Amino acid sequence: MIEKNKSKRKISKHVQSLREKTSFKTRILIVSTAFVLVGVIILAVSKAAVPVISIQPENGTKSPNIASVQDGTASNGSAVKFSKGMVMPPSASGSFLFNPTLGARFNQYTNDSEAVVTQNLTSRGNLESNPSGVNNANGQGQFRVFCQYSHLNYDDPIVFPGQPGAAHLHMYWGNTKADASTTTSSLLNSGGSSCEGYEANRTAYWMPALLDANNKVVIPKDILMYYKSAANLNAQTKPMPQGLKMIAGNSTGNSLSTPNNVNGIQWECYTGSLDYSYQGQTIPNSCPPKPQNTDGFPLNLVAIIYFPSCVKVNADGSPVLDSADHKSHLAYFISNNGKLACPSTHPYIMPQLSYHISWPGDGNYTGWHLSSDRMNTTLPNGSSLHADWYNGWNKSIIDHWTGTCINLGQNCSAGVMGPGNGYSLQQLARIPTSYTGPNPLTVPQ
Repeated sequence: MIEKNKSKRKISKHVQSLREKTSFKTRILIVSTAFVLVGVIILAVSKAAVPVISIQPENGTKSPNIASVQDGTASNGSAVKFSKGMVMPPSASGSFLFNPTLGARFNQYTNDSEAVVTQNLTSRGNLESNPSGVNNANGQGQFRVFCQYSHLNYDDPIVFPGQPGAAHLHMYWGNTKADASTTTSSLLNSGGSSCEGYEANRTAYWMPALLDANNKVVIPKDILMYYKSAANLNAQTKPMPQGLKMIAGNSTGNSLSTPNNVNGIQWECYTGSLDYSYQGQTIPNSCPPKPQNTDGFPLNLVAIIYFPSCVKVNADGSPVLDSADHKSHLAYFISNNGKLACPSTHPYIMPQLSYHISWPGDGNYTGWHLSSDRMNTTLPNGSSLHADWYNGWNKSIIDHWTGTCINLGQNCSAGVMGPGNGYSLQQLARIPTSYTGPNPLTVPQ
């Protein structure tokens, strides 16, 4: 009997031990599972709490809300929200979709300072011979240069300096390093260029990217930069100062509609003459054919953007390079006794710059739109046309073409240098004027 009781007690202790061990393991399992669940919840909450960058049209406002297109801080109270993957593409520099047709020469001297570039302008291909000199003397003063697109990014060195990914999608040409970190010093002293003359013109030019109905970027076939004395004030015109920042047009919509207005922003279908088949503030679904094609050139869809020519001055008479809104330091010509003139508040006269960006004129443009059009859901396609310019011209070169083409009333096309002042009978090194790479391009997500 005693042995039987002992045996029962042993069995009872063993069972209790097993129960305790099982209970302990169960508790460990439960606690571990709880920790895992808490970790998952914390991770999920923390991820949800991280603001996904979104952007409003050119106003610098950022919001974590990506579920709605209603936003009181955006123009007209609505804005398209972009995911972080779209705002910041998978690229260390923030720039992507570089022009694959440019070749090595465009970046060969990308780290040379302006002083080094100036010293070697005549010896390493920034200039080439042009025995015929200028095209002709027309009394007005004009200088034209061709470029190709360089790269795309979501940066804006003027509106959002130092804020990568804070803008809508932009297409750049000129300085191949232009991005959110660009400063006047970096612009003048680094970067290649996708314009004629290579690093002799390190200016940064950009505009909202043009996309087709499938949201693919449509690259223009050619890009022409046109500098001229639009008011026939060629003798009084001064060089455009290095570091000057300009914005033309309005990202929230343009209303100028006067044909051929030197202050205008518009879309056009034309062949290069003054015979147009379409002029307007929006992109047409197609270009109407010209009634008569008398000049023999093909019809093109063209975005034309005219920049101001008049600049405020400081107390010492030097031009003001920027302003809080990036526009008020500049002014367009006004009418003074029937003649174009700069207003007295902006007395510094410089050449008027205009962008002429062309796409083939025989296409179907239904659904084509600017990236800035989709920043506001109410804007018709193409109506937010605008552009930016940040002057990085080599001082020796810009002083030369201003003095010999603009001031002397010469018609200098394709980067031709005017007579005298050291670069006589030369022109900026030519580049292929037509883009031949893949088109359209898919934007990385």
